[in-house]
Amino acid sequence: MSAKNPDLGNDAKIARTFAFLFPTGGKRELARWIALLLMAWDHWVAMTAPFDIWGRIPGRVVFPIFGLFMGATLARGYPVGRYLNRLLPFALVAQVGFAVFSWPTFLGRPVLLYWNILFTLAFAALFYEGVRRQRIYAVVLGLAAAPFVDYGLPGITFVTASAFLAGCVNSPKETPFLPPRKVGCGVASLFFLGNLFALNFVSPEWPYLVLAFGGFLVLPLLWLVDRLPFGLPRGPWWLPYAYYPLHFVVLFFLRRLLYGG
Repeated sequence: MSAKNPDLGNDAKIARTFAFLFPTGGKRELARWIALLLMAWDHWVAMTAPFDIWGRIPGRVVFPIFGLFMGATLARGYPVGRYLNRLLPFALVAQVGFAVFSWPTFLGRPVLLYWNILFTLAFAALFYEGVRRQRIYAVVLGLAAAPFVDYGLPGITFVTASAFLAGCVNSPKETPFLPPRKVGCGVASLFFLGNLFALNFVSPEWPYLVLAFGGFLVLPLLWLVDRLPFGLPRGPWWLPYAYYPLHFVVLFFLRRLLYGG
């Protein structure tokens, strides 16, 4: 994918640099399903070997892919309300499966105070809406949810960072929401990269620091997908959402089968 926004001036080079992060069509669908499969792997490792840092590195690319694609879609003007209507029902169903699968704690936190990734995306979309339309209540709601959702505050802000970056890549007709002119694509790209690091930052100590840098594996992954000569056909819009709660059920019974209890 090439950058298509002629109004960026000197920022066009930066836009071209990051254009591969926003695949379209079959390549976007391929990247989505790679992320979904890696998510299942990551949750399996988290529940069966939670201290296996290296085993969890492949899963560090999952949320960045979801956040990038949501940011690109929202930057093109997709209604936030429609996203929320799609996300929240599946988020509620998934939370039940997540609680059963992870009970009583997940990564040291009570599961009832650890809201799944669909809630993160929902509140991230709300935060984006607040930033875009200068609606303080939406920004506050997004920030208030940060202590409870998966990926915390960096997860809430990552979609907005992705939307800024997507605004540099897409054409003006596709993107009604560009980075502020005083910010520009250079600062927008730094905001994105810093947010990408913060997503998985747990501790400055080795080997936990590896997790933070693991998120940057999304760059070569999407670069490779962008250059593949094939993709996947797009299925029903609800299929990836339904996959999320369903994979908890599958992992739950698989764990019982292999480990008992």
